[in-house]
Amino acid sequence: FLSEAAADRAASGVLGFADVAAMARATLIRDKDLRGWYKRRYDAIMIDEFQDNNALQKDLLYLLAERHDEACEGVPPASSLRQGALFFVGDEKQSIYAFRQADVRVFRGLAEELSRAEGSSGEHSLSTNWRSEPALIDFFNDAFSRILPAPGDPIAKDYEARFAALGSGPATEGVCPLVRYIELERGRDPGFMDGDETQAARIAALIRELVAGKTPVSAKGPGGGKSPKPCAYEDIAILFRSTASQNVVERHLRINGIPYTASTTAGLYVESIVGDLYAMLRLAAYPDDRHAYAVALRGPFARLSDDAALLILEERQLGAFAFDGASLPAEDRSRYEEAKATWEGLCARADREPLRRLIAWLWYERGLRWNVLRTPANAAYLEHFDYAWAMAAQADARGERLCDFVAELESSMNSVQKLDLPGVARESGRGVAIMTVHASKGLEFPVVILPSAENAGRNDTASPLQRCKRFGYSLRLPDALGDPSAPLAELDKALDKLEKGGGQRIMDERLAESARLFYVACTRAISRLYLLGKAPRSEDAEGRSFRGMLLKAFPWLAAPRENDERTPSEKPAEYRGILEKESVAALSIQAYAALGRGLAIDARGRAEAVALARQRLTPTRRA
Repeated sequence: FLSEAAADRAASGVLGFADVAAMARATLIRDKDLRGWYKRRYDAIMIDEFQDNNALQKDLLYLLAERHDEACEGVPPASSLRQGALFFVGDEKQSIYAFRQADVRVFRGLAEELSRAEGSSGEHSLSTNWRSEPALIDFFNDAFSRILPAPGDPIAKDYEARFAALGSGPATEGVCPLVRYIELERGRDPGFMDGDETQAARIAALIRELVAGKTPVSAKGPGGGKSPKPCAYEDIAILFRSTASQNVVERHLRINGIPYTASTTAGLYVESIVGDLYAMLRLAAYPDDRHAYAVALRGPFARLSDDAALLILEERQLGAFAFDGASLPAEDRSRYEEAKATWEGLCARADREPLRRLIAWLWYERGLRWNVLRTPANAAYLEHFDYAWAMAAQADARGERLCDFVAELESSMNSVQKLDLPGVARESGRGVAIMTVHASKGLEFPVVILPSAENAGRNDTASPLQRCKRFGYSLRLPDALGDPSAPLAELDKALDKLEKGGGQRIMDERLAESARLFYVACTRAISRLYLLGKAPRSEDAEGRSFRGMLLKAFPWLAAPRENDERTPSEKPAEYRGILEKESVAALSIQAYAALGRGLAIDARGRAEAVALARQRLTPTRRA
């Protein structure tokens, strides 16, 4: 299949990223004169973050660093490299890009290979963390010494990162470091919101407490040292492993008037701005769409009363804005005429002006931006226009017409999905940072919040093949219950467990990367780290989730269960660290609706509408 796919791409004149790298490698191996020309171009090469690379990229570097007087038949061995030509920097514990074919085994093997090579400068370890507070580093050492294997662990797999204790710099005077695990009660009663709403409300309240209380956090001081400062919104980052609940958190931040900047937007297609733009664009393309017409009449371009909108929609034989507005009350009549002028102006511009100009015209000249900013708490919505404009600009570049753009948006409307458009300059670039753990690598924040700690990440059961050590590839097929099952892979895991002598399960590659992802997420924090999670319906004994790994290191964090004496519920008396736990009751509908009180009326109305909305049940499929 891979050969046929590559041949098909070649016949079509199409190359993927991996094709380009593979062709470069093959060319340098085959054409020794060309290889010699490139070798002479570079005296030395330094590669940072090499743990995110793979074997193909390593081969390219070896080919470029080969001695000038040699030309091996294939990829040169380490003994044939020029002395001092290659300098690699990386941390195997931060290899979290397996989905981009990064392979931690390449980095581990490279370190051993180069340290043994003649003329090598050897391997040098930077074991001191100068960024985080010493008490926080003590927590990292305590936790990850129980989650990751030690450097000399004889049964650790080659794809597992090893962990050695980190050293620390001086503490920041006046800063009280903290790690807190917050367990959220699931709301099962009809009078309560679901767990994601409870989590988002606690996150918003936590941010308010930190900023309003001027909690001291570490900041860069003069001379490169650290000094205390009152916590500001810009000092806080919310890092998601999965963005499934991001739009809920964004909504709670807006309700509470907390400014934020999201590196990717998750609620774009379920929030009002794109919905209102889409309704008006669709109505220009399809004037007989009564649903779009109803949205336009009740939306910010008209803001008609319920009675006026109903009166217009009852005239089913009439198309969009064909109703005679003279019969409407005076206030509704003027709004109706303005909305009609907006629609007619849009129709006159459609397919005559670029799509991005249509979006900007509705936003700036027809009042949608003013409608947002008349309530200061809605300022975070501004970035949704930036995304809408960027999508329209990309559609212009593809030569799409209005009906094409509307059809493209239609498949995404009312769905929660992550959207990351490169190069989008946001109007609201301040406040709390919201991003994925993957995007946070290399960054640091005084306060880090990790939501949905119970989330086990992407489920790999969609793949029909699973690789195992003894039997090669195992085929997944639905079992008697309809669940995907790979018997050979399960047998392989069972044999691993027997080799180890029972007890703790051998860590597979996905678990190993989850542990590294957890390490990256935690070590972004300088002063404070907060983890929030819901008790899962079935315990994560394997440690696939951040919560499962945390409880593996600190079992006493688990909520006590009835008739289960194995689950400790109190902190052990001998524990001297900064980790603490907190329990949060489920958020009631009344408490949620009250969040908007004292703010703008529309914020309260939005809260009440979401709280009281009937939930749509979606069927589940087992296989």
